[in-house]
Amino acid sequence: MATAAKGASRDRAVRAIVFSARLFEYECRQLGVSMAQYRMLLYLRHGPRRAGELAQQAAITRPSLSTLIAALEQMGLVQRSGVDADRRGVRLELTRKGLSEIGRVEKRFGEVFDDASVDCDRPRLVAALEELAAVLGDQIEARVRPEE
Repeated sequence: MATAAKGASRDRAVRAIVFSARLFEYECRQLGVSMAQYRMLLYLRHGPRRAGELAQQAAITRPSLSTLIAALEQMGLVQRSGVDADRRGVRLELTRKGLSEIGRVEKRFGEVFDDASVDCDRPRLVAALEELAAVLGDQIEARVRPEE
């Protein structure tokens, strides 16, 4: 019985993650940016990246990356430039507006999180989510860059 209860608890936790992702997707749409665009901005927040590196990190094809970047450029959130050592290379970086957009989305996400977790043990919830984020970050990195 304990195993069944653990399984049911785990299933509820997974559903919470899925439903929260859906809620954040909705909020992105209300803010005029897609979740994929927001993720791309996050990949660029630590500095410029080459297009190929970015496609690999985001685990998307180059054509999909091109579509995302074109939309972000049109919105004024990302700019591209050439790579000195490689005439075909493209370097992508956030604009000030792009950095501001991350802040705007995260402010709204924070409000949604606060509303959704008002009846929770917040310190425990935040600590658990931080731990989960670290583990998921490592797992995503391992899947995107498998050991050669």
